[in-house]
Amino acid sequence: GNPLSCHDMQFQGFGASSGCASGCGGSCNGASLPQPMSQAAPSQTPTPLLRIRAGIEAGNHAEVTAGVQEADQQGVTLAPNVREMISQWLAVNAPKKPLERPPPPSPPEPAPPAPGPDAQNEPQAATTAEKLRNALLRFFELAPKDSDAAAGLGIFEGEDGQRYLPLPVLGRAVGITGEDFEVAMKAWNVVNETPAGTFTLTNDARAVGLVEWAGWEEFSTSLDVIVKGTRDPAFEPRSIQGHVARAA
Repeated sequence: GNPLSCHDMQFQGFGASSGCASGCGGSCNGASLPQPMSQAAPSQTPTPLLRIRAGIEAGNHAEVTAGVQEADQQGVTLAPNVREMISQWLAVNAPKKPLERPPPPSPPEPAPPAPGPDAQNEPQAATTAEKLRNALLRFFELAPKDSDAAAGLGIFEGEDGQRYLPLPVLGRAVGITGEDFEVAMKAWNVVNETPAGTFTLTNDARAVGLVEWAGWEEFSTSLDVIVKGTRDPAFEPRSIQGHVARAA
């Protein structure tokens, strides 16, 4: 056949990079042939800076941290302002720690024990003459003459037949606290400030009685005798005449 043309030779890649192929007869006019396509460069591992940039764009704190560590290991110099910005970004985007559960509340402390009856500075109800009078009436009523109860309470009789109760016993009965002499003094102050006609004190002011009790006791005794006498089947009016007179 026909000899190859210059165009055919160029298409097939023959000839040098300049000049004509042998046998072209000079018809190529010095046209250069196309160079063969270079092969693609093999993929490379991203540099630390690219790794840092990709981590920031993805918001990946771990990737940015790894990029900084890799740069330090490979001796890649980070400008001070760049390193400062990266440090600020890492601080702002640090992963949040899981919320710690608060410790359980401590058990409440036990309440202090209630103060005893002899506790100091304990508020006390005001002691009145009426309280002392009612307490005396109750003592004398529940502890008759010559009874064991009267002896146990220290109740005694004066020469005039009046009954007396020690002031400390009476004071404690109405709620006064303290040593015996303190209780007696507080009770004595109330008795002393009460108008005459209610209380009577012994000469040594250690015991107190009721002005009304002498007559009241005699009346009560006479009344008991009268009641018992009238209930007796063998009742004789003369047997209660004296008691009726005393009660009257």
